[in-house]
Amino acid sequence: EYGSYCFAWGCCPLEAATCCEDHYSCCPHDYPICNVQEGTCLMSKNSPLRVKASKRTPAIPYWAHSISEGKRSSA
Repeated sequence: EYGSYCFAWGCCPLEAATCCEDHYSCCPHDYPICNVQEGTCLMSKNSPLRVKASKRTPAIPYWAHSISEGKRSSA
């Protein structure tokens, strides 16, 4: 991020996840409340049930996939 501009997208390894405000972590859909300070995800706002937040990974551009496929050996 630079100012209010974002130059990269992050991907969450979880399906239907909630992206957290820190733009670095995400939470599973069953635990949609992010606690960024603790690095955890809560089931509801005041719930004692929590899981560790997942880290988002850098997205790979579509064109990068086609380049790596072109370099594969057919042998």
